[in-house]
Amino acid sequence: MASSNGRLAPPAPDFDLELDGYVEAFESAARVRDVDLADFLPPSDHPKYHDVLLELVRADLEFRWDRGESPRAEDYRRRFPTLFACPEWAQQVAAEEFRLRQAAGETPDPVEFHNRLGVELLGAEPARTTATAVPSADWSGDAMPGVGDTIPPGFTLEEELGAGAFGRVFLARQADLASRPVAVKLSAKLVQESQTLARLQHTNIVPVYSVHRVGRYHALVMPFLGRATLADLIRSFDHTGGPPASGKAVVSTLIARASTAGGDSALARRATTPSQAVGLSSATLERLGRFSFADAVLWIGAELAGGLAHAHERGVLHRDIKPANVLMTDDGRPMLLDFNLAADANEPPIDGLAGTLRYMAPEQLTALKVNWGVFSAQSDVYSLGLVLAELLAGKLPFDDPMALQGDLLDGMIAGRQRPLDLTRLPQAATPAVASILAKCLAPNPAERYASAADLQDDLTRQLENRPLRFAPNVSPRERLRKWARRHPRLSSVSTLSVVAVTVLVGVVSLFLVRQRHVETLEAERARDDLRTAVGRAYLAEGPDSEVRDVRAAVTTALAPFQASGADVTQSPLLRRLSDTDRRAVRQDAAMGMAFTAVLTERLARNEADATRRVALTAEARAWGERAKQTADVGEESALSALHGGRLKEKAEQLRRQVREGEPQFATWMTLGLVEGRLGRYTAAAEAFTAATGANPAVAWPYFHRGVVRIEARQFAAAEADFDHYLESRPDDPDGLFNRGLARLERKNAKGAVADFDAAERLGFKANRLYVLRARAKKLLGDTSGANADTKTALGIEPTDPRGWTVRGEMRAATDPKGALADFDAALALDPDFVPALRDRASVLSERLKGPEAAVAALDRVLDLNPDAHDDRAGRAVLLARCGKKAEARADAEVASASDNPLTLYQAASAVLLAAESPADTARGLALLRQVLRKDPTWAKVMPTDTDLKSVHADKAFRELIAAADVLAKEK
Repeated sequence: MASSNGRLAPPAPDFDLELDGYVEAFESAARVRDVDLADFLPPSDHPKYHDVLLELVRADLEFRWDRGESPRAEDYRRRFPTLFACPEWAQQVAAEEFRLRQAAGETPDPVEFHNRLGVELLGAEPARTTATAVPSADWSGDAMPGVGDTIPPGFTLEEELGAGAFGRVFLARQADLASRPVAVKLSAKLVQESQTLARLQHTNIVPVYSVHRVGRYHALVMPFLGRATLADLIRSFDHTGGPPASGKAVVSTLIARASTAGGDSALARRATTPSQAVGLSSATLERLGRFSFADAVLWIGAELAGGLAHAHERGVLHRDIKPANVLMTDDGRPMLLDFNLAADANEPPIDGLAGTLRYMAPEQLTALKVNWGVFSAQSDVYSLGLVLAELLAGKLPFDDPMALQGDLLDGMIAGRQRPLDLTRLPQAATPAVASILAKCLAPNPAERYASAADLQDDLTRQLENRPLRFAPNVSPRERLRKWARRHPRLSSVSTLSVVAVTVLVGVVSLFLVRQRHVETLEAERARDDLRTAVGRAYLAEGPDSEVRDVRAAVTTALAPFQASGADVTQSPLLRRLSDTDRRAVRQDAAMGMAFTAVLTERLARNEADATRRVALTAEARAWGERAKQTADVGEESALSALHGGRLKEKAEQLRRQVREGEPQFATWMTLGLVEGRLGRYTAAAEAFTAATGANPAVAWPYFHRGVVRIEARQFAAAEADFDHYLESRPDDPDGLFNRGLARLERKNAKGAVADFDAAERLGFKANRLYVLRARAKKLLGDTSGANADTKTALGIEPTDPRGWTVRGEMRAATDPKGALADFDAALALDPDFVPALRDRASVLSERLKGPEAAVAALDRVLDLNPDAHDDRAGRAVLLARCGKKAEARADAEVASASDNPLTLYQAASAVLLAAESPADTARGLALLRQVLRKDPTWAKVMPTDTDLKSVHADKAFRELIAAADVLAKEK
């Protein structure tokens, strides 16, 4: 185990290490020398022996093919016969060989290969057809999917981008979200990578969209931002005559890599000619091209240090910083990749074997050798320093590990325990740059930068010609040159002749600097106020009084930027902000105007006075026009998605914007809200995740992602989102209430009550708070408190659709007609409020015996979201009860694609209720069999369910129940 400071203890003698620890130890060694995989196996009686062996064989195959060898699966069979005794394992090894042969340019005959596989590996009959040998367009099976396969829930793999011992990365198309290009990482084990990335939201860290299960593999879905890594850049530079002259070498490499993207990359989409692809539409690429090469490297380092600092501040240590794990996006932004080996700085690390040998700090190498050592943020800083040194010089500032004599690790440790030899750095490394690298690469972690943020500060200072703050300023001459660059006029000969005048000017300048500083602070405060007001508008779902308050807050926040005029870009305050902040303010201002337009329009609809209504309508139209003039946002804002109709049309319009343009924060937020309203919770969460990447400083996407994750019953992830949201807004009652809900669903009743109490103190008085707090108190044994909250909830008059729906749910069991009236009141406020439609259908069918009216409610739900299998299964049962047998069976067949046992159970019930032939009965029983395989406890319900009475006496049904009873007892 390890203590909280990251010190590793020796492993227990029973080899209780993670599978990936063995694989990474083998891969790290195999990168630098020829090794025998048997040396990395646990004892043969170890419970994970065959799991480790399978992964090592697959990794060894790839390394040997990369070295030009042509190993066959049978080679491993002779050495490890027990692995091939299992047909599934044998087939995976053979499939890996088949893939590698194809990747090497061979064209193995599928039938011949399958025959050899079947006879020599599996002991089965030779294949008679090619059906099982060629990849299927719709992937299924245990072998890792490949190019051409479509994996659930709808990603078509188009190209392999990279591979390693842990898995492979593919360029894919996401069919259900505008066919956008994404990067899909497939791995047998993600080793918490998705959970790690979910904690990190930074412009220099590749974010995660979603995680899916694909057979025995996990699929980590990320945005596709380009193909080039720093490893590609290093390989492309010719350092024989010194480093490249300028940052144009970086730009040209990115363009060359983007040109192979077949139109998928951002550069290729924007460029209509090769010359346009040089980056004229990317400010980052233009800036890189203007840099000297050394400054381009420093800028890349500063950006990466910022991402690393963000991770460290959240307790995440990367542990595998290397050029191949740094993506250079098509628009020139460096981003950290591959947190597969990351560890929590405050928790015991996975193991001591993380990292890549060439880029390990000396303490990591020591830990690898003796299974004892210290790993910290300074180890990541060391690795980043090595990357920057290699980028500058084309090679590491140490001897090549392959050329070392004797023990590899001993030689590497000895080399890294000596101070950096500055003569190994190129002439482009000035004394200050050498000082930065020397501090990164100090053998003693305590002498390195204390944090990645400190390294970022020094790199930025060097770029801005300022003195270093943390590394020594070793050259007075360089400090003088920096001063001269910062003050070109003051350093000229003519200026030195008028020193007296300069003193006077200095006094005036001091006043002006102070004045500019005050104006900058005012601009930054106005920027923050606008961002807060616009963020609040995303939650404006309450009564007209709340809408008026939100509208007033937004218009007040817009005023400092003269947003009442035609063009906010003319505001003097904007000149005091950075380019990034100017763009953010422009976007926030446009969204604020669009929100004001929609809010004003809503007030106009509810205004009784005709004259006032006309005035409000005209005002709303004027705000909408200003929004369009300020940015391409218009009135299709996030708030209109909450309150307006035409959700399916809006969803398609937004997906088209994502597909055809470069979506901004507002577009992603709007898409997420629309997808959530349509019940497409996974797509909604992905859109909110993209919004966090578009504007990491804004907390609202975390709030909304938490809401849709609650709807998707991903309560742990939802609680984490609200934790993040509440870090920046600790007194937000909505955030506290929703975190309380997530905690309640996770059976943390005490934490839920604490959040509900805090939300109530801060003014959250909605009836649903008291309903949920009553549940939590009941779990804690506080019956009187639960009864008091229930009474309070029933006495509150709801003001929004969710409040009416919650009250209806409370009354459904005892007063179904009153509950129906509550659901109708919710739908009067929002005809597309899906929870109210579902509850209406439930009360009508189960309490009031009105299946036809219930079907109409579910018709509307499915019109909004045709992919809602649970609602389709429910409608199938109702249709069957109404005697519409063909329609019922059709709905049930569509719903049977679900993995949810309840949905499958409803589909089976509908088929059996609507059965008109023995084939229909057999289909219903087959669906029941699927249910029992997933959850045998359903066998307790089935024998008494009247929807299944047609098969209660059936022998096959009784056998199913008996088998499920046995299985349930075993579990």
